[in-house]
Amino acid sequence: MDHRGRRSDELVYDDLTGPATHLASLIPTLNPYPRASPWTVYDYLRRAELEIEVIAIAAIIVKETSESFRDDWWVYRCRSNEQSPVRTEIIALCALAVAVAVCHDGHRLGSYWVNCIGHGDVKTDDVNACVRRILKKLDYNLLPLCHPHLVEEMIEDFEETTAHLKRCRQQRHHQQFEE
Repeated sequence: MDHRGRRSDELVYDDLTGPATHLASLIPTLNPYPRASPWTVYDYLRRAELEIEVIAIAAIIVKETSESFRDDWWVYRCRSNEQSPVRTEIIALCALAVAVAVCHDGHRLGSYWVNCIGHGDVKTDDVNACVRRILKKLDYNLLPLCHPHLVEEMIEDFEETTAHLKRCRQQRHHQQFEE
């Protein structure tokens, strides 16, 4: 079950399933927090209604910054004086915010990502802080991550994940009928 009480087999299978699952898998496990939920990332992608290329750039951003988040996430949380846990999916949400800013030459406020896309799962201060951390970790140099070759490779990774999920779903479906 995810944090909204949905069973794992309730994930809607569409064009965003593979990208959401792949993007969630790129987010490092940040102890003591649970692994990022593909269902939550799926919800973010569905609400954001972004082009697959923008989602790919967000995934590239997560991939490039994941080790640094693993190394200092806990230090960040302790310094923030927050007692409430921050969901690790915030990394995907903030990578989407950065990718949109780069691809669409526009900046949407943290409150947009919190209220419209995150539906209150995270706080505006946490989104703003996470976006700043991403930009700092990338030394504000985002253009190399937007190279068409990298974007194409990530889209291929999405397609492989989608194909894998479909195969697994078909196997489960066949096993149910065999029983």
